Amino acid sequence: MLTRTQSPKTTSPSLTPHPVEEQAVHDIQLLLEQLVQQESPTVKLILDRLYDIGAINLINRKVKPRSVNRISKAIASQTKPIFRFFGIRWFQRNCPQLITDWLYEQVKFQPVTAVQAVIETNSLPNSPSDPDLYALELRKMRTQLKWRTGLLGGSLGVLSAVLVLNNTGLVFNPNLASPQASPTTAQQLNTLD
Repeated sequence: MLTRTQSPKTTSPSLTPHPVEEQAVHDIQLLLEQLVQQESPTVKLILDRLYDIGAINLINRKVKPRSVNRISKAIASQTKPIFRFFGIRWFQRNCPQLITDWLYEQVKFQPVTAVQAVIETNSLPNSPSDPDLYALELRKMRTQLKWRTGLLGGSLGVLSAVLVLNNTGLVFNPNLASPQASPTTAQQLNTLD
């Protein structure tokens, strides 16, 4: 049964300029809602596979020890029904609208203005438009390298000093420095009195 739901989201007045276009977008949304309802088992299988892939990748990235990693994967497999319950409801409520908006953006042809073209060319990440920025970044990296080299040298020096002193016996050992008192017996106490 086809039911009409909320109209497509409009972010600007030029999103749906004609009533025919607005009706077509709404019809697409209704068709997608109907498709999701009819193909519910397929949606469940898709969400299950996405959960499997996402859970394994997330656990492998965030949990490093192997024993905890295996336990986490076992727990993740137990929580799949809970994800499926909430995932299907979210998918049925939101995906037809999201897919409709995305499809509409794909078929909407707007001319690229000169301002947009200039913005796109200036936003390139590797454009050498500001050499001072690169010099500043290079200086910062050199400073970090000097600090890390100094810390590495210092820690190696301390480690080698500890190893040398420990092997030569020059390290103060409280058990060896103080003479051990022999336990006194009852006979020795009687002779002292």
